[in-house]
Amino acid sequence: MLCPMCSSTLTPRELGSVHVDVCDGGCGGVWLDGRELRLLDEAHEGDAASLMDIPRTAHHERRPGRPLCPRCTQKYPLRTRRFHPIVHVDIEECPGCGGHWLDFGELHRIRAEAPDDATREAKARKVFDEMYATDLSARRQEHQTQLERMRRWLFRAPTA
Repeated sequence: MLCPMCSSTLTPRELGSVHVDVCDGGCGGVWLDGRELRLLDEAHEGDAASLMDIPRTAHHERRPGRPLCPRCTQKYPLRTRRFHPIVHVDIEECPGCGGHWLDFGELHRIRAEAPDDATREAKARKVFDEMYATDLSARRQEHQTQLERMRRWLFRAPTA
């Protein structure tokens, strides 16, 4: 397989039970098939420290145009997306096979910003509360007022 970023040959590596393909001597990026990213994204999973030792060139030639999936035979263009709403790392993903391309150091940044799912969820809840708590509280009060009016109307004393 060729690197989608610099066209160097990707070299297979094993991180515990996970097989990844790294761009040795090129840009230092990593290709992860399908669900492999979920097996390495938390700080306690796998030996991702070895991915910080990938030999790479300081000035690699970036391939022109959008990067293409190194795995798919149809060579789908990779899409850039945020890894997680509260983890500010943009990764590339193949819409065909679901594989992920991580530039050099991105896995380390993912693991440093949110070392596990519980931390990610707690940070996401905090952001949600900061963004919507006041608005939701006001809407809840408004709905309570409307409910009270409806109850009074439904259960009013019959008029003679």
